Amino acid sequence: MSIKGKFFLSSILMLILLLVVMGLISALILLFFLNSFPAMLLEIKDIHDVFSSPDILRAVTVWIIILIIVVAACCIGVTAYLSHSILSPLKKISEAMEHLTDGDLDYEFSCSGEGEVKELYNSIERLRLRLKKSVSDEIARTEQNKMLIANISHDLKTPITSIKGYVEGIRDGIAASPEMMDKYL
Repeated sequence: MSIKGKFFLSSILMLILLLVVMGLISALILLFFLNSFPAMLLEIKDIHDVFSSPDILRAVTVWIIILIIVVAACCIGVTAYLSHSILSPLKKISEAMEHLTDGDLDYEFSCSGEGEVKELYNSIERLRLRLKKSVSDEIARTEQNKMLIANISHDLKTPITSIKGYVEGIRDGIAASPEMMDKYL
């Protein structure tokens, strides 16, 4: 489910929980009144008569306090579930990014999210694979460059060594005649 969907669902759940809890507590309070004050409820003619009795006022106050506590607990529970379902995958993503930052391109993490979170997981995995390929290509290029330089160096040394040998031969007098000197040059 997408993050937007989770927020929408949590709002609906909080509203439904609020209505259900209010209905249940109201029904319990009504049953309490019917059992505790049956005669008084039949004699009520005005709303002021309801709040004139200290017992009824106390019961209404308790009802409001219980309602606030239950609704707050339900909202906290739904919010805790929602935040856990969003933050848990984000922590895994953060951990994976730390591994990538440290250069650990072999670290694979599993995707447990949905919607936007899964897309982010997939993007990070593609990034990891591209980085891994780039690093391996760079290592291969570096090795090829080393081999090329070694081969060029060898190829340059061979003719220079030959030329040096001919020059030393001419100096040492091996080529005494002009025809021999032309042959060495």
